[in-house]
Amino acid sequence: MSVSPTLARNPISLDSVPQGFCGEESLLLPAGPEVHALDYDQLQRYSITAQLLNRLLVDVPPPVRVLEVGANVLNLLPRFLDPSRVQITRCDVERFSEDPDFIVIERDQPLPFEDESFDAVAALEVLEHILPEGRRFFVSECLRVGRCGLVLTCPNGVAEVEEAEHLAAEAYESRHGRPHPALSDHRQFGLPREDEVRSLLSEWGFPYYVFDNAPLGAWLPMMILSENGSTNC
Repeated sequence: MSVSPTLARNPISLDSVPQGFCGEESLLLPAGPEVHALDYDQLQRYSITAQLLNRLLVDVPPPVRVLEVGANVLNLLPRFLDPSRVQITRCDVERFSEDPDFIVIERDQPLPFEDESFDAVAALEVLEHILPEGRRFFVSECLRVGRCGLVLTCPNGVAEVEEAEHLAAEAYESRHGRPHPALSDHRQFGLPREDEVRSLLSEWGFPYYVFDNAPLGAWLPMMILSENGSTNC
């Protein structure tokens, strides 16, 4: 379901991404009950993001500074990344948290941070909630404030994904009597496509890797069975 480009000024090897590794030099926490209790969509998304951030920032001395853009109500990265070594700042266009590390930002405006204020930026399932004409600026701002790079995930807007989202949205509305809060945005704004994101990054000369994540064969049945109506997808 998701295309997860990892954009890095110091590229990482696809083969080097660990599968649940948690060693002496790792930023990762052992997976505890609070991780296994997450729903499928959140678990697969944040798990791979934490692993990619771990590889991207392996040589950065603590405290490692990570900005999550578009976090909504979620604060899940501290369940995967060691909070004694990684400082997470979250931001979104509404005040979803009173946490002092949560920053309210303005839609379609520059991020209120200096250049390279953070070691890395994570923007998970945000691009599809932005109008197509604003996506270029959004990605450029994330890259501006992230010193080492960006982890960006979004659905790949090919026909198979659009059809799967349509089926998931119908199932949710049939069960709950209301539209799915996130999938409605997808229909309104349109899904980004992998080739569009690749073209943008190539134009800017940023090295990147693309990791396929959340295959439709698993994503669709899990979404149809899900009851939580997550606003982050």
